[in-house]
Amino acid sequence: MSRLVAVPDTEGELVYLLEGLEEVLLSLLPAEGDSDDWQPPGPPLGDGSALGALQRVGSEVRAAEREPVVQPLAPDGRFELVPLHFVRLDPADLATVGEALAELGRATLPGGDELVAEVLTERAAGGRHPGDRGQPVAQLVASYARAHGLLDLAPDEDTELLAGCLENRQGQVVLTGAEHDAYRRLTERALGMFHTGDPLARFLYRG
Repeated sequence: MSRLVAVPDTEGELVYLLEGLEEVLLSLLPAEGDSDDWQPPGPPLGDGSALGALQRVGSEVRAAEREPVVQPLAPDGRFELVPLHFVRLDPADLATVGEALAELGRATLPGGDELVAEVLTERAAGGRHPGDRGQPVAQLVASYARAHGLLDLAPDEDTELLAGCLENRQGQVVLTGAEHDAYRRLTERALGMFHTGDPLARFLYRG
């Protein structure tokens, strides 16, 4: 059974983080030419289950972000709010990705999996995405956890209400007072999970 998730438009940052995590998980799987004594980490990192779950999640998010997005307006009809995308994700996939992130986090600690730590260190030092390079390893993992956390926020009545007025719509939609209150509550959760106190993000959501 899928879970309805409301995802504020992050102008590509969410997909960027999901793709970065996907590259990390790919690096932890056996590749052609690896020696026979190469030992991948245990599940869900080394058996491909985390990668498969993440790819399914990422595919749904990318598909939603390709759809034309409705522009919500505050009840005054003038202030443009950050648009929302609506996706339906498998809770089991989200749980598997969460387990993988926990394993990545443990690898950053003393006594953690050396192979996983090496992959993370290499990515932090010279990842394909410029934003990854030069980050402390723990911060890199935390950025992936932010992306997962945004997608794993528990659904509530605010999500359902906003999906009812915004999903599968085009153009501009002026929110009612109740809908705007729901928008503020939902995006407050997103601000706390994904943007972690970024004042610019708060301005974009609140004005």
